[in-house]
Amino acid sequence: MDKLLSIVIPTFNRKTLTDRAVESVRSEFPELVEIIVVDDCSDIPYSFSSHNSSKIEVKVFRLEKNVGPGMARQAGVKSANGKFIAFLDSDDFYDKGWVDWIIKKIRELNGRDSLLIISGITKGERKVGALVRKMLSTMPQPLLLFAARVVAIMFNPFYTPSLVMDRELCFFKEGLRYCEDYYLTVYALFHARQLILPNVTAVYLGREPNTWGGETSQRSKMFWGEMQVRMSMWTELQLPLAYKLLIPFGIIYQWLRVGLKLLNSVVSGKWLK
Repeated sequence: MDKLLSIVIPTFNRKTLTDRAVESVRSEFPELVEIIVVDDCSDIPYSFSSHNSSKIEVKVFRLEKNVGPGMARQAGVKSANGKFIAFLDSDDFYDKGWVDWIIKKIRELNGRDSLLIISGITKGERKVGALVRKMLSTMPQPLLLFAARVVAIMFNPFYTPSLVMDRELCFFKEGLRYCEDYYLTVYALFHARQLILPNVTAVYLGREPNTWGGETSQRSKMFWGEMQVRMSMWTELQLPLAYKLLIPFGIIYQWLRVGLKLLNSVVSGKWLK
C-alpha cells in the first residue's frame, strides 16, 4: 500500500455532481491520497482525468452491472491502496481542510491507530443527528466507543461521507441496497478499537438527509433495509449479548419514528400529494 488515504466515491448518472465531489478532495500531501470513483454502470460511462486540480490521483472503475452504493463502495475498497478509507457520496463535497486534518491526525497518532474510526462534522444534517453527535463528542474517550455502539442499536449516528476508517473495518452486506451505510457503521463500531469525533467540519451534504425521492415504495424499502440491519445484528455481527438485548428497543424506536412521520404527514396533508 503506497497511499495513506483512499477516498471512495460511488456514482450513478451524476457526472456534474461527481466532478464537484472529486474536486473537493484537496490536500497539501497529494502523494499520500488517491480518489477511487466507482461508476455503478451509469447510462453514460463516467470519466475524469488522471488527477484533480489538487494533483491527487483519480482512478475510475466501471462496474458491469448496477449493484447499488454499498457494493459499489466495497468494490472501491478492494481497489484502494490506502491503509485508511474515506467515503464521499457523489452529490456531497468535502470541506477544504478535512483531508489534511485526517492526514495530520493519523501521523500524530504515530501507529496508535489500529482499527480506528474518525467522524467529522456534517453540515446540513438533521438537528437530531447533530445533537447526538455533539453529546457523543463530550464523552470521555474510554466511554465513547461504548456509547456510540448503544446509539447505533437505535439508529445510524454518523453520515457515511463524514467517516474515515481503517480499511479492515470497511464491510458492506451483499444484497443490501437500502440502509447499506447503517450496516457499515454498525459493523465498524463493533470491530473498532478507537473512535474519534473531532470538532472539525468534514463534509457538506448536497441534498436533504434521509431523502427517499418522495415514493412510498422507496420509503418502504428504506424501512425494511433498516430492519434487515437489525436482524443482522442478531445473526451475523456477533454482538455481545448485552447489546443484543437492546435490539428490540431499536425496533420499537424504528416503528415509533415511522408512525410519527406518518401521523405528521396526515395532519399536514402531505400524504395526499
